[in-house]
Amino acid sequence: MAALPTGNVGTIHRRYVSAATGTGANPSKPTYTLVKRALKDVSAVDPNQYLPKINHEITQNNQWVSQSEPVTGKWYRWPDLQSALGVKGLHGCTVLMIVAKDGVYLSHIFESPIFRTPTEPDVADYFFMEQTFTALSTGRSGPAGQVNHQIEPLQDLWGTEANPGPLHRTNNPQLIIVTPFLPEWRPQEYMYARRVQWLAAQFNRFLYFPTGGAPADKAPIIRGYEPTDFWQSNNDDSSVGKVVIEVDKYNSFLQAGNHLLAVGQWRLWLCGQYVMDYNFWDP
Repeated sequence: MAALPTGNVGTIHRRYVSAATGTGANPSKPTYTLVKRALKDVSAVDPNQYLPKINHEITQNNQWVSQSEPVTGKWYRWPDLQSALGVKGLHGCTVLMIVAKDGVYLSHIFESPIFRTPTEPDVADYFFMEQTFTALSTGRSGPAGQVNHQIEPLQDLWGTEANPGPLHRTNNPQLIIVTPFLPEWRPQEYMYARRVQWLAAQFNRFLYFPTGGAPADKAPIIRGYEPTDFWQSNNDDSSVGKVVIEVDKYNSFLQAGNHLLAVGQWRLWLCGQYVMDYNFWDP
């Protein structure tokens, strides 16, 4: 498995096409011009003022991921209109997200009882596997295979070779895991490093079956955050303790002669900090 990036990630264009402009271009080749931009440029916004407004919009539109079970997972298809969604209440929890050109799968995983219990710093391996990978893959968990109605099974979204789903490997899914750091005196070390590395490896193989894993440019990304208290992480006026995704399916257009190609973009914010952009379109 490729190394998992943990540092800051800049602008990422997974299916990037250069916008060739200027005079002297070969007339036999199309000239691409980028027009229109819907999402505000990151450099033009103050996150401390901008993100609370986005948080309130997500609340009004009921687009925060459910936390009604210890593990939840839902597929969100990109809407036609500019939108935002996310996960809040991150005061020790872990978020698993899988992004593709048609939408994003978001999973919220409670710290307790999934990674630890109120009395023990760890859980049994079989329990962790059943409650995370097995549950999110199949929608069932536990020895009896109980159905978790708050999980949309990933196997249905992956589909089959004959009928690929939105998270099939041919749609280039990107796995991102957001997980807490250890306390500040041990910066940049993950609180549950072994568990998170295991999750990344399992879902990487699952998404890119039967190839054995994602290509290097789609390698899983792990990002840490500083845990905060319950109230701040759930307060829409605060940016901490939240994962926010902005998206616009028609963020810009590439003009090639008389033809326009709609270019979508999603943007990821973590605890008030910009993480990355991602451009996508259909060929």
